[in-house]
Amino acid sequence: MLKQSLTALLLSACLTSLVFALVPRLPGGRAAADSAFTAMDAARESARGALSTAPVSASMTLDHASATKIAGASGTDRAPERGSAVEERATRESGTDDRSAVELYEFAATSDRSGRAISESDSGFELRGRVLSKEGKAPVVAATVVVVDSEQSSESQRVALTDESGAFEIAGLSEGAHRLKIRGDGLARTTQWVFVKGELREQEFVVEEERIVRGTVSNQSGQPVAGARIEVIDATGDRRVAGASDVDGTFEIDELGSSAVRVEVTKWKHSRWKSEGALEHDLDVTLTAGLGLSGLVIDESNQAPVPGALVLCSSDDPALGTFTFRTDEQGVFDIVGLSAGKWEITISATGFAKRSWDESIQSSLEGVVFPLSAGTTFFGRVVDSQGRPIMGVAVQLYSEGPNPEVRGVRTDRDGVFEVRALSHERYRGVLSHSDYAREGIEVEVGDGDGEYTLLRGGRLTGRVSRSGGKAAYGTVVLQQAHGSFATRADLDAKGRFSVNKLPPARYRIRMDGSAVVLDTVDVRSEELVHKELYALQ
Repeated sequence: MLKQSLTALLLSACLTSLVFALVPRLPGGRAAADSAFTAMDAARESARGALSTAPVSASMTLDHASATKIAGASGTDRAPERGSAVEERATRESGTDDRSAVELYEFAATSDRSGRAISESDSGFELRGRVLSKEGKAPVVAATVVVVDSEQSSESQRVALTDESGAFEIAGLSEGAHRLKIRGDGLARTTQWVFVKGELREQEFVVEEERIVRGTVSNQSGQPVAGARIEVIDATGDRRVAGASDVDGTFEIDELGSSAVRVEVTKWKHSRWKSEGALEHDLDVTLTAGLGLSGLVIDESNQAPVPGALVLCSSDDPALGTFTFRTDEQGVFDIVGLSAGKWEITISATGFAKRSWDESIQSSLEGVVFPLSAGTTFFGRVVDSQGRPIMGVAVQLYSEGPNPEVRGVRTDRDGVFEVRALSHERYRGVLSHSDYAREGIEVEVGDGDGEYTLLRGGRLTGRVSRSGGKAAYGTVVLQQAHGSFATRADLDAKGRFSVNKLPPARYRIRMDGSAVVLDTVDVRSEELVHKELYALQ
């Protein structure tokens, strides 16, 4: 029965080609061809049904000659050659050199000798490309290229296999953007977007080699350490947990990422291990005995956990460094790899006052509670030179240190502003308004409210000339003689410059990049000052 079904299937494919080529040329051939196609479709479906229900055994496989016949009947030029990418792929998928009749028929009917997929439809657009390795731009052979569209099911996704030159072709695509997935042995998983349009041109897709790091974690006695946390740190300092060591102390990171620069391994009551230099594929990690501190950060007012709090653990000994952690969603943090001695724990969080504790750590501590109190509120008022309130002044306060905080508010109709839940003691700030000169301020939280005066700025114009009366070029710098404020102005083609809304003060004028003071000038509120200057250039 199976042999009869295969014979019917082969005859159906051959007759299809003959009918398509000859019948339409005869008188009334088109109608005859339609009838013939209908009959052959029915025969083909019957044969395929018999194949799909028949049991498959080792004796029911096709040799290479039979595959050649099937491939020829399906419309391809020839069957896959021995050792080609197509035959290697079919062998991998079936798990044996003896492929079933159904598997080999389906594969030969949808692929050509080079492994490039043939579209089921002649409609649509074609994508041609080459897959190259990032290292040396060498062609990547036998990589799987999949076009994934949101509206397509997995059965209708289009797949191609790269040939010996890394090339592939996928036809029958609609015009527009498509998501392309490239997979292969030893390759990092790659997903790219490609835009398909009427103009056909070959595109290059560069893929990276798969970065896999494996390792073994053991203690000083050589015994495996299970449950050690494995973290990956990228170039920006961001870290993510990549897994943990198993009962044998082994671990594997298969999604390392191209930006990873370091691996850290930690375990409670053990030292912290960090990789040095370029990441290697195999890591031998040895953890020594160490101390740890496990803590809980809470809101002092309601005992609620404080997530995302910054925890700094520093020692008087610079060689020991500073450990930095953030609390998790339950307000918990774990610090491992500490040495015996005195450590300062500093914790800060938005909306809370920063607080520090001195801890003498001689053994590992667990469950230590660190309460934070709500931050303080600072009030201020902004007026003009006549003591009248200024509405709409932008007030920006920023702290300095390892956990900077930036806060911004505006004054109300009474010139008053209020900044709540400040967590630091000292802030610098800037007051700015479109009608007034900018003013820098310093705030000491807890010293009471502050009142600030904004003045309408003055205007300074000038011209800088050089030898022979020619116009100078470059930028002038205006620096307050008794303050930190400075501003710049570019010279135009005639050496002129103009600066508006200057805070009233005495300024030194110099050319940018030079320490030579060209002149000093006193700028007053709402006054215009003009200067003719000379520079050596």
